[in-house]
Amino acid sequence: LDVLVTERVTVLNQTPSALRGLVHLAADGDPRIDELVLRTVIVAGEKPEFTELVPWVGRRGLDRTALFNMYGITETTVESTTHQVTEADLTGGVNRVGRPFAGISVYLLDPFGQLVPYGVPGEVYLGGHGIARGYLNRADLTAQRFVPDPFGQPGSRLYRSGDLARWLPDGE
Repeated sequence: LDVLVTERVTVLNQTPSALRGLVHLAADGDPRIDELVLRTVIVAGEKPEFTELVPWVGRRGLDRTALFNMYGITETTVESTTHQVTEADLTGGVNRVGRPFAGISVYLLDPFGQLVPYGVPGEVYLGGHGIARGYLNRADLTAQRFVPDPFGQPGSRLYRSGDLARWLPDGE
């Protein structure tokens, strides 16, 4: 917190577990929280529990410091989607990961490689810019995780994340 205040940091990218320290300080009423000039906080790298962020948002608000959840995987250049956290997210339930960045494709597929309809869980497949070529000296794992993209240009590939998600009616 001292570094963030002293250096006047305006954008912070943290894992949710690392951000917990700041959330606890906000909940405890630490006055340095009010000295922050943060415009944006990004959580990524693990699933956030939005309800845990209530003390932070209570002190900082979502207008003063925008809060984003980003989803992605190292094999897809780390972050592939983004969602700006809203007050509604803080009540729990759905953990929104948002929409893909430009140049990224997100597909939710069933075990047979078919697109799932809205609301039905499917495995997350990512394609587009930033998809790695594969794993060094691991042709077997590369073939398992980097598969042909049936929706893209010939020769393009998708990365099978192993994560499950479902499309919401609003397209997130």
